[in-house]
Amino acid sequence: MEKFLKIFKALGDTQRLRIVSILAETELCVCQIQSVIGFTAATISQHLSILSNAGLLKSRKEQKWVFYSIDWENLSEPIKQFLLYTIEQIKEDKHIKADLAKLKNIENIQFCSPN
Repeated sequence: MEKFLKIFKALGDTQRLRIVSILAETELCVCQIQSVIGFTAATISQHLSILSNAGLLKSRKEQKWVFYSIDWENLSEPIKQFLLYTIEQIKEDKHIKADLAKLKNIENIQFCSPN
């Protein structure tokens, strides 16, 4: 039960749902998420930590950057279905729509600045 509570608490925040909705589309680093959503890097990192601790995200390091994505392979089938359903249901939200539109231009931001 504790695992489910962590997941539900992690998804019980508007900002984290916005992050999950774009990470469901593609793998991103913090600066790319920041470019799409507009939160500070510190805020994004805090939300990514909560989502990761709930078991929803995976990360990989490439040079100085850490890239995040949904950990579809390690989610149980019921959680995977719940997450897919949630993402589908929030796609009509104006913030989510705007985020997904910005995400289409993300190739212009390849990596975070090392400074």
